[in-house]
Amino acid sequence: MELDFIGVIEDGYWGGTPNTSQVKSALDSGAGEDITLNIASEGGSVFEAFKIAALLSNYKGKTVANGFGLVASAATIIMAACDDAKMTKGSFYMIHNSWAFAAGNKEQLEQEADLMGKIDDMMAEIYTNCIDKNGKLIEGNRDKTKKEVKKMMKSETWLTAQEALAFGLINSIIEKEQTKEVTMQAQAFGRIRAQASNFKHIPNEILNQTDMSDKKSLFAKFLQVFGFTSEDVKAELEAIEAPEAPTVEAKETEAPEATTDTSAENEEITALKNELAEMKLKNEQMQASITSLEIKAKSKLPVTNEPKDEGNKSKAVITAAMEQEMDSYLKKAFGK
Repeated sequence: MELDFIGVIEDGYWGGTPNTSQVKSALDSGAGEDITLNIASEGGSVFEAFKIAALLSNYKGKTVANGFGLVASAATIIMAACDDAKMTKGSFYMIHNSWAFAAGNKEQLEQEADLMGKIDDMMAEIYTNCIDKNGKLIEGNRDKTKKEVKKMMKSETWLTAQEALAFGLINSIIEKEQTKEVTMQAQAFGRIRAQASNFKHIPNEILNQTDMSDKKSLFAKFLQVFGFTSEDVKAELEAIEAPEAPTVEAKETEAPEATTDTSAENEEITALKNELAEMKLKNEQMQASITSLEIKAKSKLPVTNEPKDEGNKSKAVITAAMEQEMDSYLKKAFGK
């Protein structure tokens, strides 16, 4: 059985990745068989990630997480709950302190800050558990390791798959990449570029990567907006991709062939490409705004925690004491 976490981790109201209810249903139907999670996500709701992680941690079958391109923020919590965590060679693993949109009086903001501090500590504990499980504690010391993890979270740290493996956050590297996996990586990088204003240290490998298939798709739509038919669009794309015809040297006895001045056509293509780039930038900015609004809306929703068997696995994600603290805050904040 496979579950795909492609995009923002959310509660499902916006039709994105599997939410807690859907994951629980899948695990129930799995009846202990091995389950693979395909993750290419920039993160999202940490509360949703905590609940999904708790379900995975208590699942009786083996859970394997495969990371493609990007496993960031809340998505790392879900990966950490799996028995085996892998990433492709060109992927990135990002950890940072929690952040949220907040409004209210002094007491309400203090409560929000207090909750975020507890969430940060919970995440640091989860990462430290992973490192401990993989035998990579710094000098064999949990406290020293957790202190370093918190420092990395505060700085918003982007690790390559190889660095995440060396640090003990994942178990292995996926050497062979399939077409589907490469596509998932390109899409994940595109989404994080659209949210660039939310992050401080996005690697240049992500910022500078381009997906030609996406560009061609946007260019085709751009041409259709101006009344070109599907055949016109196809011909235009083929003309752009076609290799230049070889130059044939004219014989002295023959009249030279007439040449066509293509400068006007080249200028038109350049203008279209510039307009396409502007459209792509606006599209990315709009997507970033939508994502921010979604996260802002979801941060105001009440959250309940799934019950779990504390004795089932040693790597339980949320302790009973942490659940009580979260429930207490949420009851005060939302009157539930």
